[in-house]
Amino acid sequence: MTAWIKTELDLQRLHRIFAWLWMAGRPTPPRPLHYQLLLGREIFVTERMDMHLVWTTGRIFLKPVPRFLLAPLFWTRYLRCEDGCHCSRAAEGRDAVECPRRVAWKCALGFLFSHAALIRHESDFAIAKEKHLLPGKVEWPAWRTLVEQLDTEHIYPNIDRRFIYGELRLSRLNKIYCFSQAPFLRGYMSHWHQYGTFFRDNLAWLASATVYAAIVLTAMQVGLATTSLAGNDAFQSASYGFAVFSILSPLVAAGLILLAFCYMFVENWIATVAYRKKRLLHIRSVAL
Repeated sequence: MTAWIKTELDLQRLHRIFAWLWMAGRPTPPRPLHYQLLLGREIFVTERMDMHLVWTTGRIFLKPVPRFLLAPLFWTRYLRCEDGCHCSRAAEGRDAVECPRRVAWKCALGFLFSHAALIRHESDFAIAKEKHLLPGKVEWPAWRTLVEQLDTEHIYPNIDRRFIYGELRLSRLNKIYCFSQAPFLRGYMSHWHQYGTFFRDNLAWLASATVYAAIVLTAMQVGLATTSLAGNDAFQSASYGFAVFSILSPLVAAGLILLAFCYMFVENWIATVAYRKKRLLHIRSVAL
């Protein structure tokens, strides 16, 4: 049960990059569900806690409230600190290590706090029920009672630090994860499920840059044909430098894209072989 709770409430990926989360979102609660729809975002259900409140163009990922988090007995039995736990004693300083139950408790409380912000009005409640973000038997008066018990005005010291931030932009999370975490070049949520998609996305911006360079070179060529600019040393130098840059930059960019592809191919191949060996060993141990 402890391992399952840890998996269900896992936020380790966001904890690794917490110092950079200010680049992906603001330290404010998420906006309510009706406003998410006004922004043109479709609600996608996810069961990963670290994808909760992550958004991209036209989409926002939300984790439904599990039925067990609405049961007081579950909090008492599995999330409350055990007798004698150092978390339940008086404050021992800011560097005191919290027990796994306390960590899970703060994550679960922060998760409920995020849903309290998402479901502020009865219209939000109707949207949540339609999208199956709440268990079927939960009614609006009961939800309001739960939100009042959370004491959202003074809740921040008691929730996981991830929930200080509300909505997180996926594109920025991908960039942060790509350059700060190993293996490199692998984003927070990969959208390259095929190598063809990888080349299409990366060559698209290179083609756009090449078209722009061609327009600038054409303008420079016209400028060199005029009397006033043909004898201008500064314009001559700028034209020479940009011409060399236009020749070399596409080659360098294409080379970097090819190197990134080779890195991803080798990494995926190694990961596939390692997983295959691990899976076959597991299957054989179960068969025996």
